[in-house]
Amino acid sequence: MIAYVVSVDGSHRSAIQHGTALLRGRSEDCRIAVFDSAVRPLGRKPDSDFYRRRTGGNGSWKDDLALLATTFRAFPEARWIGRVERIGEPPVLPKDRRRELDCWIAPNGYFVRRIFLPRIMESESGYESQPPKTAIAELVRSAGGRVGRNQQSQPKPDYVTSPALSNHIPLSAKAFCAVATVDVINEVTMLVTTLRRHHHEPLVLVCDEGVAARMDELALPGIEIEPITDSLRDRAQKLSERVVSHDPYWKPEAIALKFHALRTALRRHGPSHLLDADIVVNASLHSGGPWMADIVLSPFYWPDAAAPTPIAHGFHNAGYLLVRETRIVNRWEQMYTEGLGGFYEQKCLEALGREFVTAWFGHEHNFAKWRWESPSRRPVASFHHKLKSRGKAPRIVETSKAVRETVSRVGAPRKVAHVHCVRSWGSYLRCLIRDRIAPSLGLQNLVSWDLGLQREWSEAELLLLAEGKLWGQHPGGCGFVHNHTFGWTERALDAFHENGWLTMALVRDPREVLVSLASWALDAMKRGQPCPVWHREDIDNSALSAARTPEEAVLVLLNDPVYHPQWTLPPWLGRVEWIRRAGREAVEEFCLEVCGLDHVPELDGFRNESSSPGWETAPLSGGVRKLVDAHPEVGAWDEFLAEV
Repeated sequence: MIAYVVSVDGSHRSAIQHGTALLRGRSEDCRIAVFDSAVRPLGRKPDSDFYRRRTGGNGSWKDDLALLATTFRAFPEARWIGRVERIGEPPVLPKDRRRELDCWIAPNGYFVRRIFLPRIMESESGYESQPPKTAIAELVRSAGGRVGRNQQSQPKPDYVTSPALSNHIPLSAKAFCAVATVDVINEVTMLVTTLRRHHHEPLVLVCDEGVAARMDELALPGIEIEPITDSLRDRAQKLSERVVSHDPYWKPEAIALKFHALRTALRRHGPSHLLDADIVVNASLHSGGPWMADIVLSPFYWPDAAAPTPIAHGFHNAGYLLVRETRIVNRWEQMYTEGLGGFYEQKCLEALGREFVTAWFGHEHNFAKWRWESPSRRPVASFHHKLKSRGKAPRIVETSKAVRETVSRVGAPRKVAHVHCVRSWGSYLRCLIRDRIAPSLGLQNLVSWDLGLQREWSEAELLLLAEGKLWGQHPGGCGFVHNHTFGWTERALDAFHENGWLTMALVRDPREVLVSLASWALDAMKRGQPCPVWHREDIDNSALSAARTPEEAVLVLLNDPVYHPQWTLPPWLGRVEWIRRAGREAVEEFCLEVCGLDHVPELDGFRNESSSPGWETAPLSGGVRKLVDAHPEVGAWDEFLAEV
């Protein structure tokens, strides 16, 4: 979800309508916010989702930041909020005039990360009296951002070395495209099946009849077949006749089809991501984005030992790139046919990157045997496997194994939501999924505690997470969400089920939970730490803080309603799809049968244990044990566990 903000300063209403129409045409999820001028207002409210008028004049920096904060509250699911250029200016400004754009402070391009906003609003510096450029730099630095500025002594670069951004809307793939013939039918089968696990965007596939028949058998959604016709083959052949041949392994006529696939996808859907047929997708290909660029290239990340190779073959891979518009493809094709840089269409990508604003995919993208390292060293979003090539080097063997494991796990859950019952192996399972299982399955980590929030997700946030609209979730991608039982609601659970999430939980005898909770609290206080408040800052925790023995702590947990959400049975827990009794057997079942792993991963150094002796040997009197057994919530748990 992206909220675009159109700034108005005495503009004509027709110009605003034209701008909003263009923005809505780029994304169905687009939301438009219009800030009107108090001096020369539009007269009538424009067609927008959110409308506010400035208080006076152009407003101070503080007024503009308040408007931005209001917009964030109006669109809580927005990842980015930006502003388009001032109406009346050319669509693209030279780089040396970009500081004149009417835009928000910019810790990242011409956009503001929402994490910066609270820290900026709390700033007490006298920035309002400073020049705008100085105020921007100070505000960004105070919020933890970086500010870069060209040295004034340096000569202004020309267009080739410093291109202007053609569009200030962040770049992300609206579609994918690839080329495949029957000789790579197995490779393209792996591509489309793994791509569909992580993406819902359409795939434009330029292919022959054999590959088209295989796609019909797979019956996967969103695959648009673009057949290789005789006329298309003739055009590709004529183009290849103009190309200097460097190595017979690469076929110029197949390269020409890539340009056709990319143009077709761009015309139909907008920004498109080109993929070679021998790529396997292991996570969302949106990771690292969106990018403030016109083209995103994939560096090989050659090791030092391969230094001569990029000089000859290029520093970027021509089988993995994201493009904003067709004029980039046209220029790329022209460079290729003219032999600019040498080595087919790949070496000229370096020159292409100098003519258009360029970003780069990170190390997690396009992992291949040229990396000369183990794929287990870092998360991998996509493998460029080339399984037909041979070799016994560890990097080749390990990469091939990782690719086959990725393909075999296509049937594993795409989205997992963990309902954490306290003191029931939940912390162990959360860390196991986050550190070992999620990287293997390409699940995006959406645990609130790992994202620095230091709290549970709220119901409103859970509803957005279920739909894939919060915290930079990749559209249609895989994810792992975690909340304790007291952070879940029945409405949120239903929303996750409606959006295809696997909900799961481990449960335990309530008597064991009570003793473990009591011991855990006492252990913390013995270490000089405050008594745990169970992630709820609004409760009076004095009763448990006063406990000095396990028996006293158990009685507090049993009788004080403040602590009941920590251990009592939620009425909706039975609707969780995968529930097992906590234990090693349940963990093995989840890893091997549910997730399709070949073993249970080891979790090094994890400890979340207490000194709990267990219910049977706990130092509790007979009267306290009778009170626990007679408690209605314990009885409810006993009935529930009898069915698990």
